[in-house]
Amino acid sequence: MRRMAARALGRGFFATASPTTRAAPWTTASTRVAASASWRRGRAGDLDLGGVGATATETRWRRRRGRRSRHRGASFASSSATTTDTDPGPALPPPTTEDVRVATMRWLDDVVIGENLCPFARAPRSTPGAIRCVVAEATTIDALFETFREEATALAGTYTAADEKYVDEEEEEEEASPGASDAKSLSEPSTTLVVTPRLDALDDDFVLFLAVVEECEAILESSGLSRRVQLASFHPNYYFEGEEPADPGSYTNRSPYPAIHLLRTVDVSRAIDAHPDTEAIPAANVERLREVGRKTLYETLAALRAFRSR
Repeated sequence: MRRMAARALGRGFFATASPTTRAAPWTTASTRVAASASWRRGRAGDLDLGGVGATATETRWRRRRGRRSRHRGASFASSSATTTDTDPGPALPPPTTEDVRVATMRWLDDVVIGENLCPFARAPRSTPGAIRCVVAEATTIDALFETFREEATALAGTYTAADEKYVDEEEEEEEASPGASDAKSLSEPSTTLVVTPRLDALDDDFVLFLAVVEECEAILESSGLSRRVQLASFHPNYYFEGEEPADPGSYTNRSPYPAIHLLRTVDVSRAIDAHPDTEAIPAANVERLREVGRKTLYETLAALRAFRSR
């Protein structure tokens, strides 16, 4: 039970029924991603989901095929949004690597922690080096996957013997919690954000982004890392199945730039064990953001995205 809850809480997203398996296994990752996105669009009647605005049919499809997780924002851890949420504003020079990093960390501080969307984010944020923010300079999807693989491997390598024991106890006794002495000997929480600002296609097309995240899951499985590392994802135009695109609740997973969040399974499990009611977090987050209001949330995200140091 605890193992399953950890997996669901850490993911924070849902990818539709494994369309990447429709591509031959010897094809490249980018080819599989293209096939997955094409399959998704085919299910929608070949709608253009990468453009601005949403027809009624497109919106209905998004509700059916969008993200289905209800564990939003519990990990510190959309297809495209409507026209009101995609106003490009004045032309700006491309952000530098440092611009992207600063904007992402301010989003973490001001939105994720500031609005208390994730009760687990404050501790690692206050620990130097616990949160690694990697700005991927990749200009191709295959290059992004290489960065992702490297970062996932590095994060998995931070496990200690105590961490392994904690995970083993989960698998052997799902209903049992490790003792206090075991918990105290665990390594400090560590997590990685891979932010991708150079791939305009991912920025504009949430369907393509979903396919990329799905391929990242497949990489974890094929590399033998899925036991140690889980994913959550964030996107500027993120929204959830069954909800209106304009619902402020979608901002639990909206970020200045597309981002894939790598979490250690042991940290997610430990957070769940220590929290009295993780299942209440998503609904509380939605209510909190609805109180803040869509206009304020949109302006906050737009300002972060427009941030330039010079």
